[in-house]
Amino acid sequence: NLDEQFEHLQDHEYFMVVLARDPQRYTFLKVLDSIKPPSDDTIEETIYYHIVLPKINPKTKQRVPLSSSGLTWTSIAYILWDDLEPGRFTSDQQQALVDWLHWGGQVILSGPESLDTLRGSFLESYLPAAAGKVATLNSADFERINEKWTTRYPKFRNRPLEVKANQPWSAVELKPKHDVGVNVLAATPDDRPLVVEGRVG
Repeated sequence: NLDEQFEHLQDHEYFMVVLARDPQRYTFLKVLDSIKPPSDDTIEETIYYHIVLPKINPKTKQRVPLSSSGLTWTSIAYILWDDLEPGRFTSDQQQALVDWLHWGGQVILSGPESLDTLRGSFLESYLPAAAGKVATLNSADFERINEKWTTRYPKFRNRPLEVKANQPWSAVELKPKHDVGVNVLAATPDDRPLVVEGRVG
């Protein structure tokens, strides 16, 4: 019985697949309010995204565990990509991902080395920015983000982004492309881009 082997997703449920050298760094995603909103005895628990953290052995030529047909990607909303080698995709998987992007799928690049890793790959022409020099980020760099996304909702979890003074975050300078559909969504107080978005399709 297929119903006993598979779990049916609700209409509002999708997968978020993490493709990273170290996927365990992203287990925190499972408890974010945007993934699984807070609930109590009076509110039924709701899950919007099921986080998938496939382990891909960096010492082998293991392929990514994704379908070779874009028609089966409709349950995936996001792929979070952190420094995974694009060569782990077969040519059919590459085409499936590109088709999925044109149908509305979204790739989130994380990590200071991801843009360089994707340079010259099948995804390069779709990237909204290029990598510049290596940089570091401290709490002051997130001032605009904190002003926009935390103080407006004081009744909820007001947790601004903070960086320990002795542990600055490793980053890379983002150089947005001058293409239609490329937007800088967040920047530092001195206008260095922190988040860049590009539209495909």
